[in-house]
Amino acid sequence: CFALAQTTPDRTPKVIRAVRAEVPPAIDGVLDDEAWTAAPVARNFHPAPNDPLLLPPWRDDSWRPPPPGDQMPIGGFIDIDTEQETVHPTEVRIVYDDSFIYVGAVMYQERDTINATERKYDRFQLRFEDYIQVNLDTFHDHKSSYVFLVSPLGVRWDARDGVFDRNDSWDADWTVKTTIEDDRWTAEMAIPIGVMHHNRKAGETWGINFRRRVSLQNESQHWNYTPDAGVPGRAQGPKFTADFGHLENLDLSQSTIDRRPRVEQYVASGIRRRPGSDEYHSRFETGLDLEMRLNSHWVATFAANPNFVEVAADEGDIQNRDTARFLEERRNFFKEGAELFRTPINMYDSRNILDFDAAAKVTGTGDNWSAGTLTLHGEGELSGENANITVARAIFAPTHDLQLGSMLVAIDRTDGYNVVGGFDARYEINQTNTLTSQYLYMIDEGRDDFDGPGGRDTTQSEHGFITAFEGGDDPWFYRIDFTDISEDFEPDLSFVPRRDIVGPTV
Repeated sequence: CFALAQTTPDRTPKVIRAVRAEVPPAIDGVLDDEAWTAAPVARNFHPAPNDPLLLPPWRDDSWRPPPPGDQMPIGGFIDIDTEQETVHPTEVRIVYDDSFIYVGAVMYQERDTINATERKYDRFQLRFEDYIQVNLDTFHDHKSSYVFLVSPLGVRWDARDGVFDRNDSWDADWTVKTTIEDDRWTAEMAIPIGVMHHNRKAGETWGINFRRRVSLQNESQHWNYTPDAGVPGRAQGPKFTADFGHLENLDLSQSTIDRRPRVEQYVASGIRRRPGSDEYHSRFETGLDLEMRLNSHWVATFAANPNFVEVAADEGDIQNRDTARFLEERRNFFKEGAELFRTPINMYDSRNILDFDAAAKVTGTGDNWSAGTLTLHGEGELSGENANITVARAIFAPTHDLQLGSMLVAIDRTDGYNVVGGFDARYEINQTNTLTSQYLYMIDEGRDDFDGPGGRDTTQSEHGFITAFEGGDDPWFYRIDFTDISEDFEPDLSFVPRRDIVGPTV
């Protein structure tokens, strides 16, 4: 170990002023376009806490980053905010037009130390490789963000962070090209503004952050980083959504919204002979998925008799645990807005819906609000066939520190019904402490697989409740919660690992 100079750095969020590109850069992995010459540069990335890769104090610390436009030399540079010298310098540039946010990033690193082998899009393993990550909080509400990540091989990974969880299944059509040189690798991205919820106004400010990962050295860097910002567990991006810098002066009044429907249709047919017979059996199926952005805030999705045969298999995982593992959704209909339906007690897990004949969904987000609803007719793991399912979710933030939510899941099945609804709240007491609560009430009629001799076929009322107080700052974090989930609290679409529990956890 070695000591670092004791300073009191300025914790004011870093700012990038948005620059409009008159001629957009060509996305070819080389930052030689004229648009980049006027682009602001994000430098002075902060090492993450306990990052071992800080250069020793006997290194010459007189060097400082060159002015914008000059080449960054190989080696370390002093982060003026923290007086910590990182081993691998990083530069990121931002420009935009009415259609795209363009990101140009240069990661200085020797070629033989780059770790990148994965070539499949959106794979979990990408987080164990080198990458540059961009997060965009489009409403600057510190509650949600879009995540765009790319490896040196140009392999993409994207997601959307919500208040209570990350939606890894969210997908966007964005372009990226990378190049690898002897002393650096470079990435150019074009992220469509229209795939993200946003305000079509002039003078907009977005939250923004960048994260650089050098996996073989276990090195992480963040552009905007505040070690004493606490642990608001609601977000998962580069550090936390609440700790982003600012992208200012965006004129999005004429931003491009692609309202053309995205349609996926399939037709399947076949003929086979019945076993032990000369008769032939023919089969014909067809179905479609349709997704359409209504405006900059709302997206509508429809599906009829979808084909799930080509859905990617779940990634392999071995865990020593006595409860089920929560699996991400991979079917197109359920992806958009999935993070809106996540709550502290997960009363809606779409993986419990096995198949459906027809479905419709609308989800949206704006300033201080989010909402979503879906309805479908199909088969559930607990609901059985021919079930009518309705899910509704609403979130409202009356103040910056307080968020209120409500949710309803109603299922009309052939043997009765299952209805569960409730309220949730999240309050930021201060910068480092939060209080979260949720109460749910379930009414079920007709299901005969509840605990007890012979089951029950009468109306059953159950409840679930949780309240949690959590926070702290590095390196001390804490969580104190009280949970009360009744014995038969098992909504048809829920993911509740444990029931019949009551008491605190510290």
